[in-house]
Order: sequence, then C-alpha cells, then structure tokens
Amino acid sequence: MALGVSAAGSEQARLRILDTTSGKQIGPEISRADFGAISWAPDGRELWFNRLQAITKGMAATQKYQRSAVVALKPGGNEASLRTLVRAGDAPSATNPGMPATEFPFVDVRPDGRVLLMVIDGVSQQFRAWASTSLGTPSIFVSSWRAVTNSAVPATLKSMSPNASSAPRMSVR
Repeated sequence: MALGVSAAGSEQARLRILDTTSGKQIGPEISRADFGAISWAPDGRELWFNRLQAITKGMAATQKYQRSAVVALKPGGNEASLRTLVRAGDAPSATNPGMPATEFPFVDVRPDGRVLLMVIDGVSQQFRAWASTSLGTPSIFVSSWRAVTNSAVPATLKSMSPNASSAPRMSVR
C-alpha cells in the first residue's frame, strides 16, 4: 500500500510504501510527493506518481510547482532509484506528448496495461489527456500517445484520490 504523510497538517507529503501483511514500511520515504494520485503496475512491481522538482539554491520558491514529473518507483527503492517517465516543460518526444512547465502530469495504469496520461494546470477547470495506443509494459512506458481531450474541453476534476481501481474521477461538460 502506498500513502502520503504530511507533517503537522502541511500539504508537503512524503510517500511511504507499507507491506499490508506485516504493516512495516518498505524502503525509505520519498519526498516531494505532494499529490495523492498514484498508480500501480498491473503486477504490483512498480508504482507511478507525480513528484515536484527539488528547489535548489537560487531558485524562487514558486518554481516548486513547475516542471513536475511522473516518476516510477519499485517498492523498497530510494530516491536515487526513481525513473522519470514524463516531465512538464520537456520538449515533445516519442514518450512525452509535451506540456507547459506549469502543468502537472499524472498517470493511471489499467490492469490490462493501458495507460492514461492526464495533465492539469492546478488552476482552471480544464485538463488534457492522452491514452496509450497499444497495450504495453508501463515500466518501459508507452512510445505512442493518442489525444483523448484537448485544452479547449471544459472539465471538472471531481477527485484525484484513487479508488480501488485507481481511476481518477472526472467529468466533461
């Protein structure tokens, strides 16, 4: 089980993975996992989540919310073992459809391996989404995306909290 822990009511969550049999934590906490939208691989060997960029000396505090990324983590892995799959602000490529640095990417991986990449800007009621065009192994990540929506579609994110199927809830008007 993966969960975010925020100290003293802050919204600065650290990701923890727990063994559901023993209740013990597996591996270290992972910082900058402020949003609760995670998705597990169908085989449970890897999970994906949005991670904010690290603020280094000389960066404005507001840059914390720019260039966030979808990263992959194997349970028990540490921060050095994270793999970046899609990063906001990177140029479009075979594995990244491209998005402004100010947007937040999230993925939802279905049990059959289909992948939905959803991007929000955190302010407006709009989102964009792409789906993988073929069944694939998300640990390699998909090499082709098909647009599901575009930024002109008004939509409301009803919940980014995953339910049992880890599917984000959204509606399009």
